[in-house]
Amino acid sequence: MDSARTILLFGGSFNPPHLAHFELVHAALFALKLKHCEIIPSGNPWQKPHIIPVAHRLAMLKLAVQDDTQRWQDLHPKRPYPIDINPIETLTHQASYTIDTLNQLRSLNPHATFIWLIGSDQLVNFHTWRDWQGILKRAHIAVAQRAGHETSSEQLSDTTLRAYYQDHHCAASSEQWRSQTHGLFIEFVAPLMDVSSTQIRKQLQQHPCSPDLDKCLTKNVQTYIFEQDLYP
Repeated sequence: MDSARTILLFGGSFNPPHLAHFELVHAALFALKLKHCEIIPSGNPWQKPHIIPVAHRLAMLKLAVQDDTQRWQDLHPKRPYPIDINPIETLTHQASYTIDTLNQLRSLNPHATFIWLIGSDQLVNFHTWRDWQGILKRAHIAVAQRAGHETSSEQLSDTTLRAYYQDHHCAASSEQWRSQTHGLFIEFVAPLMDVSSTQIRKQLQQHPCSPDLDKCLTKNVQTYIFEQDLYP
């Protein structure tokens, strides 16, 4: 497998984008030895109908990427920054489904291998994604197993997904996933950061001046949130 043609994809609502999002992406790139990730902000996520407009989420994400780029360049001055924003899902007014996004990306990059990044918490609900089996015919799924909070196949309630996972998963260090273009769940150890967008929104509403926000949001993202009064 050509690592230059293997693209990590990370989708989400990014409501708001926080530091743990970037920690996760960098951990996945390192574990899989990949050079590039495209972050895909959702336009109209079908599982999250009540979120702020995509224009604000995209603006915050751009600021977060700029800040992460600066941190990366300070640490790795001779290495190109590996993350881009792909706005493909924001260009439609219809609900965003991963299977449709992968079909579009495949038409644009017919020779690329795609790996869709999820957290182990999303793995538990993966059977609810539209045409999850079709997704695996188009991509691998990288599963971030947070140390101490790993998800095993026995925890998957859907029997079809459980059976598939048991037969089609491997470690990031395995050569198995590199020999095929799709169909595997690839496990890697991710940093344990107890941060979520839901918690941050609650904190912004209850304690907007808390110094703890610096641990999860960049200053530029915080400034944008307060200037636009996004989470009153």
